[in-house]
Amino acid sequence: MNLHLTNRTALVTGASQGIGNGTAKIFAAEGCRVAILARSRGLLENLAAGYFGEPEDMGYLITFLASPLARYINGEVIHVDGGMRRFAF
Repeated sequence: MNLHLTNRTALVTGASQGIGNGTAKIFAAEGCRVAILARSRGLLENLAAGYFGEPEDMGYLITFLASPLARYINGEVIHVDGGMRRFAF
């Protein structure tokens, strides 16, 4: 399967099990950087590799995007990766 996801970033919620878990694995296998969220950090430990961001890392962005301040933002890819994208080769 080629989903053309290399060097893309996706946010997958509910990634600890079920469809969310499967989606995160497929996206990662296709070369996508995947940010995963779940109700419990412990549930993600088998899926995630590397740095565990804190909930605030995504929460501030999500709060902004859900607010009226983001009313003109449409169809954007926003990289929340601690600046690691600049080191990608």
